[in-house]
Amino acid sequence: MPTLGVFAAISDEGGCILCVRMNYATCAWTTPGGRVEHGESPLDALKREVLEESGLDVEAGQLVGVYSKPYKDDIVLFFRASIPVLEDQSGSCRANFGVQRIELASGKPLFA
Repeated sequence: MPTLGVFAAISDEGGCILCVRMNYATCAWTTPGGRVEHGESPLDALKREVLEESGLDVEAGQLVGVYSKPYKDDIVLFFRASIPVLEDQSGSCRANFGVQRIELASGKPLFA
């Protein structure tokens, strides 16, 4: 049976894309995402997968591309996504209150 996957390109102001390390198979770096569950919309799956893998609550953006792995009967939707910017009680803007620090593969923080 074919599977549908969703992945997100989440970048900082400098254009660096957030990657997460897989905790299975090769343990390689990849963009956050995963399989769409039965009855789930692709956008809901994107939000869920990114939250599970990074702790970030994101807003889905533009569809970047549709990719297939015909030998695996797999289709992947790749979206841009952004971290909503919120204003905290001091009037400062910051992204996603629940995350303290996320580092890019280069070791630079995505936001502090």
